[in-house]
Amino acid sequence: MDSSETRTPCKYGKNCCRKNPFHFKKHPHPNELQDSNDEYISNNEQYYLIERTPCRYGEDCYNTNPSHLKEYSHPHELLDSDDEYTSNDEQYSSIGRIPCRYGEDCYNTNSSHLKEYSHPHKPQDANDKCKSNDAQSPLAKQTPCRYGKDCYNTKPSHLKEYSHPHELLDSDDEYTSNDEQYSSIGRFPCRYGEDCYNTNLSHLKEYSHPHKTQDTNDTCKSNDAQSTSAKQTPCRYGKDCYDKDPSHLKEYSHPHKTQDANDKCKSNDAQSSSAKQTPCRYGKDCYNKDPSHLREFSHPHNDVQSEMHQNILRTKHHTPIYWGKKAFTESYHEINVNAGSTEFEIISDLLNGTIEHHGNKYGTIYGQDPGQFVVTSITRIHNKTLWEEYCFKKERIIEANGHKLATCESSKYLQGRPLLMPLLDTSANEYWLFHGCDPKTLSTLLKKGYDCRVSSVNGMFGGGFYLAENSSKSNQYIPCPSCQQNCIDRDSNCKCQNQQDFQFSIIFYRTVLGDMHIVKEYKSEIYCGTDVSHPVRRPPKKPNSDDLYDSIIGECNKYGGNSLRYREFVVYDTAQAYPEYVIKYKRSTEKLRSPSNINSVKDRYYTFIKTNSS
Repeated sequence: MDSSETRTPCKYGKNCCRKNPFHFKKHPHPNELQDSNDEYISNNEQYYLIERTPCRYGEDCYNTNPSHLKEYSHPHELLDSDDEYTSNDEQYSSIGRIPCRYGEDCYNTNSSHLKEYSHPHKPQDANDKCKSNDAQSPLAKQTPCRYGKDCYNTKPSHLKEYSHPHELLDSDDEYTSNDEQYSSIGRFPCRYGEDCYNTNLSHLKEYSHPHKTQDTNDTCKSNDAQSTSAKQTPCRYGKDCYDKDPSHLKEYSHPHKTQDANDKCKSNDAQSSSAKQTPCRYGKDCYNKDPSHLREFSHPHNDVQSEMHQNILRTKHHTPIYWGKKAFTESYHEINVNAGSTEFEIISDLLNGTIEHHGNKYGTIYGQDPGQFVVTSITRIHNKTLWEEYCFKKERIIEANGHKLATCESSKYLQGRPLLMPLLDTSANEYWLFHGCDPKTLSTLLKKGYDCRVSSVNGMFGGGFYLAENSSKSNQYIPCPSCQQNCIDRDSNCKCQNQQDFQFSIIFYRTVLGDMHIVKEYKSEIYCGTDVSHPVRRPPKKPNSDDLYDSIIGECNKYGGNSLRYREFVVYDTAQAYPEYVIKYKRSTEKLRSPSNINSVKDRYYTFIKTNSS
């Protein structure tokens, strides 16, 4: 009897691609082209074998369709002792396995999954083909799922249509649906629902998502939707994008940041507003913090802008009692203070009660230091935008210091060496301070605020905003309206006539000093910088901390300072000073008023505030 008659026919027949001689001795094949060396693979077949593409499932592949085996090569580590393919059922028939819930629709080929769960295979034909050509076709045509390993859609029809890297299987090595996997976790429903395109794993664990109603084929995403994803353009704002409009998310791809525990970066109103926002042309370089601007234009936010955008409208914007109940009927409004009012008299007396001698050099009248400032008008500024920014910054400083500014070391220091100005708010170390400037910049300071980007870095304390408790010190920075001289940084010589008739403007700022760094021993390399290319633009750090002081006080000679005759106050944040008053005055050579009167003026202010509050 021919030996081939005792052999079992190979189940792959003429489609078998094995070339092991022992295999051919045990299993006969139709139409074999055997040579004298018992090599059963023709040259064409061997060439075909060499040119095959490695199967992506490798040794874990259990697809025995001949057309699949011809097209893809496999490492044959899972062969039995007879060196033949062993079917899924045969290989694991001796193991007590649990039936897989996806049955014959399961496409998970992980070996540990196959060992743990049994699968009913479709009826095989005479040639022992586990998969028909029709069944094989969907697998060959699978499109990679755009959610990749982060996909939690376990619908069989979805798994048939889209391929997934199976790295994130659970300890049982099976697909677990979104709801089932996290049913034991109290998750918040995602506010974007079925329109959410955030595939970050931590987001999916934290928030539940309702899946869109699927069609009869149970396909979660249509080919059109898949095509749209493939054509998405990367958003130019990347992970800094805060536009959650579904149409924007469909059109542009984003590397998503991990969201916070509450995932409440934006309210529904804010989300609707964001959908209509136009990108600001200045992008991340924009320093316009007007809430109306932030509502209309989107920005790639830095930390300060992002926090401003989220919190500025929630900050309490209580105005001083003497502003009245309707302080912001307009976004910007100038109020003339009545000349005979208590408010006018207090501001006027603070201006004159803080005049000192300065060596008859700058801000003089006919070469002499002014003895008095004759106030012609006082204007109170109601600027809604600047006030909101100021209140927000004030609140941040109070919170950053743990609501303990009243008892901090700098506050205790000032108790024995008080400022000439009244303390407006002990919780923030808020004071009135003077600032003198060129008339050309006056309007900008009142309407837009101080811009730290254009500040000079040549001052004693670098690129900050300088203020003074002595009105005469700030007066030195205001040039003559006629010759533009007679001020610091310009010629001190003024030959103009009728100098007593010239009118000047000084700004009275409401300023949050917070926790102050008191400078008694001044060193330019520390407080000004070593050179222009490395200027100082912020307060120094607190001892043994990465936190910064909120402001600097250059101490005067009277209280132990080594460089300044009169105190200098410096802040480095635009929102830390609010221009509350503009005082117009004329310089006079009359006798200097006694500075000792300043204490009575401060007492009158406290009485004024107490009276108006009751």
